[in-house]
Amino acid sequence: MVRRVVVAGYARLPGGISARSLYEYLTLGAIVAQESNTILQGTSTLTTKTGRHWVEENMFGVDLFETPSSFVTAVERDYWGAAGPAIIAAYKDMVSRYQKRLYEEHRH
Repeated sequence: MVRRVVVAGYARLPGGISARSLYEYLTLGAIVAQESNTILQGTSTLTTKTGRHWVEENMFGVDLFETPSSFVTAVERDYWGAAGPAIIAAYKDMVSRYQKRLYEEHRH
């Protein structure tokens, strides 16, 4: 059975966007198949349904060891909202947390 883990990443949201009225930080979360390091399901705290859907759709299937990241490339190219830099920062934080935890587990 494939082990599925939950990981999250965080980034401060810029002022002047709707999500900032609810949250100071953007959170991206993912269920990851540890065997393949790929995202099975993603989520975000973006306030618009369209934004959340776009992020979730583009996170699906992304390998958290892929360089350059297809998710970051998609955000840079196709996400035209003000939260773009925060989405990328939260994603990179999530990847860092995932890779660090794997490293710690394999050391023990």
